[in-house]
Amino acid sequence: MSQGSTMKPSRTQWKEKAKQRGKGERYERREKARMKAERDRLTHALKASEARVHALEAPLNGLATRPKVDVVYLALQLFLEARISFRAVSRVLALLAWALGLQKAPGPQTIIN
Repeated sequence: MSQGSTMKPSRTQWKEKAKQRGKGERYERREKARMKAERDRLTHALKASEARVHALEAPLNGLATRPKVDVVYLALQLFLEARISFRAVSRVLALLAWALGLQKAPGPQTIIN
């Protein structure tokens, strides 16, 4: 067998292997690019929707707060009219905090002061 005849088949085998490997790698590269683009698009849409929700909730959060004067007046009314102790006033305000728009109900010592 001549040297040229043995080299030709080995080269064709190598070329076929390279073509198959390249085909798989090109497909994988395209899929990764598609997945990254989709992930970026979804991330952008999520951030935009979270911003819209935050913008819509911002006015509601601002309206739900009570001025300090109203809380003091309510505490005095509970103490004087309902005739419950300062500790009980604190507990009642803690139960009604969400409905009244309070972040945190005042403690008994705060009400006494």
